[in-house]
Amino acid sequence: MKNKHFSNQQIKFIVILLASSIILAFLILVLIERMFFLPGGISYPFDSKNPRKTPKVFLEMKISTDQVPNSKILPVSIYLDTQGKKVDGVGIDILYDPNFLEIDASGIITESPELAKVIFPVKEAPQGELKFSLISSINRYFEGKGKIATLNFKVLQEGVTDLNFRFRPGATDDCNVVLYKKGIDILEEVKGGGEILLTYDKKEI
Repeated sequence: MKNKHFSNQQIKFIVILLASSIILAFLILVLIERMFFLPGGISYPFDSKNPRKTPKVFLEMKISTDQVPNSKILPVSIYLDTQGKKVDGVGIDILYDPNFLEIDASGIITESPELAKVIFPVKEAPQGELKFSLISSINRYFEGKGKIATLNFKVLQEGVTDLNFRFRPGATDDCNVVLYKKGIDILEEVKGGGEILLTYDKKEI
């Protein structure tokens, strides 16, 4: 049997064909992964009406709805989730009804060593607005999620009232979260707050 010899041109053609097949197979695998797999190995059919949601940087307000103790102090917790980004400043802007609630600078308690400095506490009593900022020390930053402040509101009377963040996407004069050493507001969402029922704990009176 005679040995079959390939010409240089045939060998070159075979090499190009093999290389093209490998590249095509790789592109198909990448496409399949992007269409059918989520992080964590969960497989599901791709739905163009429900695209993957990117986690947002947010502030959250958690209010105790229990009865107000005899001290008439309502603690409100403020949480921050930076989604892994580094930040060195947070601006808090809260709206409340001054007929029901009262607060001043002494009622602001910092909860994070990375955001331990309180600056520009402002109380605008006529319309019920509390504005202040938490900032970090030089070369320090907050990253991740956690409780950053507690606000101790004094309850003036029982009843139904509202307590909310003041936030408009893109605005710079309300709630904001500042990217570390960049001075860019990256806050995308606020959560919590709303209508609350204030009642005194009759057992303590």
